[in-house]
This record gives sequence, structure tokens and C-alpha cells, in this order.
Amino acid sequence: MEETESVSAFDGIVNMKRNAVVFAEGDSSAFVYIVKRGKIRVVKESSGQLISLALIKKHDFLGELTIFDDKPRSASAIVEEDCEVVMIKKTDLRKVLKTCPDWVHRILDTLSERLRDSNEILREHGISDDCEDGQITLTNERMNQLKDILNAYKSRRGKI
Repeated sequence: MEETESVSAFDGIVNMKRNAVVFAEGDSSAFVYIVKRGKIRVVKESSGQLISLALIKKHDFLGELTIFDDKPRSASAIVEEDCEVVMIKKTDLRKVLKTCPDWVHRILDTLSERLRDSNEILREHGISDDCEDGQITLTNERMNQLKDILNAYKSRRGKI
């Protein structure tokens, strides 16, 4: 699912199949996602390799950094297990935030920037929360599949 195709037309509940690219690193952002069912893997490209940053599961959310700034996506998200997600327009969230005092916005901006910086430090050190029950859940084979999926996505959009 490419965000830019759906920006003005839709927000709500969407079903996504395994291996669908939710968004790619560098994409512009229009939505925040809440997972109702299934799993989405967040990965970051580094030196030609992918690093798994997180496995987003039921009731978790992703894309939250873009609520507070208009920077491009800092990582890519690929559906790991068929899922159902709630897509919330960033503009709708910002309307709600407009009712907050200015100091709340400054706090949220600072937290967003700190989180981006922390994510970068974790990526540099190869640290992720990609574990379930103490087991690493990503094989080299799956990592290569994800890399191929992302490359195909970027190629279709003229980004490679």
C-alpha cells in the first residue's frame, strides 16, 4: 500500500497481506497506523544491509514520529503476518493537538527528535527489540526476502 495513493481518499481499517510494504524509508508520511491484528516489521537500511528494528504487534502503533514533524520516514515497514490496521490521518491528529497549549507541542517535538536520535543510535549498534519469548525471530533468508521486497517496491516507484 502506497501512502500517497490513499492520502485524500481514505482513512480507516485496512487489511494488508504478508510482504506488503506499508511505507519505505524516505517516503513522505500521511498516516499513523495502529495494528488490530497481525504483525508488521520495521527495518532500517544500513551499508546495503537491513537491520530489524521492531516487530509491531496487535495494539501497537507505528509512524508516530511523523505526527510531530514532516520529516521523511526514518525506516521501512513490511507486513510480516497478514494484518488489519487502523490508518489515522496525520492531519486529523494534528487537529486534535491544536487544542493543546504551545508548551505541549514543544514537549512532543522534543520527544520526537529524541526518539529519532535514539533509533539511530540503536541502529548503529545493531540493537533491536526483535525478540519474542527470548528467540530471535528473523532468519537470514527472511532478511533477504525483505530486502528484495523493499527493492521491488522502490523500483516500482522510481526510487532506485
